[in-house]
Amino acid sequence: YVKNDMVMNAYYQKLQEDNAPSDDEIQSYYEENKATYDSVDYRLTTIEADLPTEPTELADPVEETAADTTGTTDGTAATDSTQDTAYQPSDAEIAKAMEDAKVLADDAEQTVAKDGEAHENEKKSSVNYLISDWLFDDARKAGDTTVITNDNSHCYYAVAFEKRYLDETPSADVRVIIPTEDKTGEEILEEWKSGAATEDSFAELCKKYTQDTSAVENGGLFEQVTKTGMTEELSNWIFDNSRQAGDTVAITVSDTTYVLYYIGQDQPEWKINIKNTLVSDTMSQHMQDITADVTVEDPKGKLNYLKVQAEESAAAETATAETQEITEEQTAATEETATQAQ
Repeated sequence: YVKNDMVMNAYYQKLQEDNAPSDDEIQSYYEENKATYDSVDYRLTTIEADLPTEPTELADPVEETAADTTGTTDGTAATDSTQDTAYQPSDAEIAKAMEDAKVLADDAEQTVAKDGEAHENEKKSSVNYLISDWLFDDARKAGDTTVITNDNSHCYYAVAFEKRYLDETPSADVRVIIPTEDKTGEEILEEWKSGAATEDSFAELCKKYTQDTSAVENGGLFEQVTKTGMTEELSNWIFDNSRQAGDTVAITVSDTTYVLYYIGQDQPEWKINIKNTLVSDTMSQHMQDITADVTVEDPKGKLNYLKVQAEESAAAETATAETQEITEEQTAATEETATQAQ
């Protein structure tokens, strides 16, 4: 079983490599899905409505009860049950506060391009959904401004568009050693420097000292690593503009030490993301195709999921039959009523 699993995984990886999209296919996919991969720079000023914290002349009328004015029916003093509850403004009060805020938002629109909070290199998925469509509209051009309402949060957004672009920041290839307890990162680097001090010699040290067993065979090689999902300490070093091939460092993050060897730049992140998407789609379709005619048999009754599937299928068929029967009864009743009326 272990051997079969290894063979299947190797075959799956081979299929992924064979089905890797070409640069033209990646570019074509990008052209059809630009909004997903593009970035925008913009400025934002948020104007919040000043909602009243106690009743005003626009508050909803409140009916007084006997207990409110003379105490409770048993003669004890009445307690204000709402004294610890935040005041909920009336619709009229909210409308007035939003009206006043709109005036301030219109004023803010005039200066947001200069004074607004700067947002840089943001993807559509990370931008507030209320303003993302406006920012990623193909008609948008530098200097455009607008005011957008957020009724749920009772505020306005004054927004200034600066630019939209495809972030070409490259990924990177590195080798990584996570030392065992027997060696520190500095000791490993000293041993590397006192030897051949090459990429190959670093890879040999990885096989010798790393606790990451999955990285032993390939000498700790990690290709096309990106900033996404990486700790700030590692990202800052790897993607430093001054980084050169052959640079090394030992960095400790949350009690884990990483000894890094920088190889060089690789494809930009957007290309890697599209490649992974296309390969995933291809492999999913491939798996569907090769299993389409496969029938799973369970003569010993050991595969519980087949029982569950059968029960769910039977329940669905029963529900469909009951619904159809009810529909037929309703149709018959309606026809009978119509006949009687005639």
